[in-house]
Formats: sequence, structure tokens, C-alpha cells
Amino acid sequence: EVLEAMKSAGNRLLHRSIELSKQMGLHHRYMYQNYADCEQDVFAGYGKENWDRLRGIQKKYDPEGVFSKLQPGYFKV
Repeated sequence: EVLEAMKSAGNRLLHRSIELSKQMGLHHRYMYQNYADCEQDVFAGYGKENWDRLRGIQKKYDPEGVFSKLQPGYFKV
């Protein structure tokens, strides 16, 4: 119950901050991963070309996703 209330308050603060930054003309699509909510798309700020490049590197050097499996949580390429 308390955890859900905290998550809800955090989400409201996050969304209000984003809206305010847009209204002030300060919003930028890049989002630092350590400050992002688990539901946010942190890779959108990289741009499609860079995102595709990262995915290609991942497929080339880690086709079975070993590094993703060894690192629990966080954002995965």
C-alpha cells in the first residue's frame, strides 16, 4: 500500500516535471538512465540511427544475450 502510494507520487511528479519542461521550452528527448522511470523509453533520445547501431553491435557480439541476462534490472539494449 505504501509502496504503491510512493510509486504513484513519483510518477505524478515525473509527468508534471516533463509537462512543465515542455511548457518552458526546456524539454529534451534525451533521458539519463539513472533518472528515468522503468516505464520510460530511455533509448528514444539516442535517435533511431544510434539505436539501430547499438542493436547491431549487441547482435554481433552477444547474439545470445548473455550480458543482458547477467545484469538483472535496468534498461537493456
